[in-house]
Amino acid sequence: MKNPQITKKYLISSLTAGLTLGLVSTVSAATTFNGGPTDDIALAGNWNNGLPTGPGNPGTLDTTAEWLPANPTLTNFYLDIIAGGTLNREDFFQPQTIDGGVWTINGGSIINTTAVNLSDDAQVTLNTGAITMGGGRDLGINGTSLFTIGGGTLTIGDELNMGGGSFTMNGGTTVINGSGNVGDNFGSNGTFNFDGGSFTAGNYGANAGTIGVRTVNFGAGSGSVDFTGDFEAFRTTIDWVAGSGMSLTIAGALSNSGAATTFEDLYTGGQLLYEGSNANPFGDNFQVTGSTLSLIPEPSSVALLGLAGLAVCLRRRR
Repeated sequence: MKNPQITKKYLISSLTAGLTLGLVSTVSAATTFNGGPTDDIALAGNWNNGLPTGPGNPGTLDTTAEWLPANPTLTNFYLDIIAGGTLNREDFFQPQTIDGGVWTINGGSIINTTAVNLSDDAQVTLNTGAITMGGGRDLGINGTSLFTIGGGTLTIGDELNMGGGSFTMNGGTTVINGSGNVGDNFGSNGTFNFDGGSFTAGNYGANAGTIGVRTVNFGAGSGSVDFTGDFEAFRTTIDWVAGSGMSLTIAGALSNSGAATTFEDLYTGGQLLYEGSNANPFGDNFQVTGSTLSLIPEPSSVALLGLAGLAVCLRRRR
C-alpha cells in the first residue's frame, strides 16, 4: 500500500512542476522568421510561431526578408534583427510605418528605398549594425515614438522630421544626406538627445513653422553634432548638462525667427541653457571656437590635461 503522505507530496510536486513549465513556456514564447529572402515579414506563415505582435511572442530575424508594399504598416511588432538578418524594403513611392511595438537592431540591417515613419509609441533601437535609407527618403518620428542609437550607423537619404517623440544618440554614427534637413516639416513638439557618437546633417529647422516646441539636449557623453548648413533656432531650446564632452558646429548661418543671431544672444534670450538655466554669464560655462560651441572644460579636466603634458615633458627629458 502506497504511503498517502508520499503520494500527496508527489502530486503537489508534479502540479508545481507543471505550472512552472507552463509559466516558463509562456514567458519564453518566441517566433523566428523562416521564410525565404523575398518573403514578407508581415505574413504569419513566414514565421515558425506566428507573427511577433506583442512582448509575449517576440520575433527574431537572422536571415534576409522583405517588407512588401502590400502591407505598408506593421502594428505592434516586437522584432530583433540580429547578425545575418537583413530587412529589405524596395517600394520607392509608398512610405512604410512602424506603428507601435519595439524593434532592436543587434548586428543586423534594415535597407530601405522608401520613407520610414514611426507612429503611436513605437520604439526603435540601433545597437550594432546599420539602417540605410536610399536617396530622397525621410525618417519621420511621430506621436510618442522613440528612436535611439547606441552604436552602428544610421544613414538617412534626405530628411529627419519630428512630429513628436524623441531622437536619441548615445553612440554610433548618423549621416543625413540629400538636403540634409533636420525638422524641415516640424509639426509638433520633439526632443533631440545627444549623449555621444557622431551626427552630421545639413540644415536644422528649415521652414520650421509655429507649431510646437523643440528641445535639443546635450548630455554628459562625448561626441559631435555638425550642421554643414544653417541652423534656425526658432521655437527651439538647447540645454547642456555639466561635464558634457559634446560639441555643436554650425558651418552656415545661425538665425532665430529669420534674424541673424549668435550663441550668446540665444543664451541671453533663454534659448541656450546650462543645466536648465542662463543665470550666470555666458562665458562662465560656454566657449565658441570658430563655428563650434562647447562647454569650458571643468577644472579637473584641465588639471588632468596639464598633468599629462607634464608627464610627456619629463619623459622627453629622460
